[in-house]
Amino acid sequence: MWYNNDMTTDNIINLIAAIIVGGGTLFLGIMALRTIRQTRSIQKAEKRERLLNEIIEWAKEAAKAAISRRSRYDTELWDTKLKYKYSVAVSVYITEVVTNSFKDLSPCVNKVIEELNMAITVTENAIKECEQRLNAYHICDTRSVVKQEDKLSDAVKELLKAIASTNY
Repeated sequence: MWYNNDMTTDNIINLIAAIIVGGGTLFLGIMALRTIRQTRSIQKAEKRERLLNEIIEWAKEAAKAAISRRSRYDTELWDTKLKYKYSVAVSVYITEVVTNSFKDLSPCVNKVIEELNMAITVTENAIKECEQRLNAYHICDTRSVVKQEDKLSDAVKELLKAIASTNY
């Protein structure tokens, strides 16, 4: 007869072994799922940190442009304008990042972008005025540029403060 009511020692050992192997397999499966979830969580946090660092670097570049461009020569103002335009071009990407991942930073980022655009306009106007005066030394009146750069610098400071005060 294929069915025997008597449990032999071999049968008991086989049953215990099957239970241990099954339990071990279940445990390994659960641990694998936990590891996958943990890895995804770490990757998500790393991505947020990388994106936040990109926002910070963009803001620092804009601030550096504003602080270091206190020149009065028209050729250097042209360089300034180009660097501002580069920052504005990058701001399209930064806006997308903020919209998708850091919505609460939007007002500060928008203010920096507004001040960048104004800095371009003010710098262009200073260059035009300089060219109209046909100044042999190519020296421009940069008081309006300096004022705008201060506003840009203040907007960047506010953005950096907002980043520092939030928990990312």
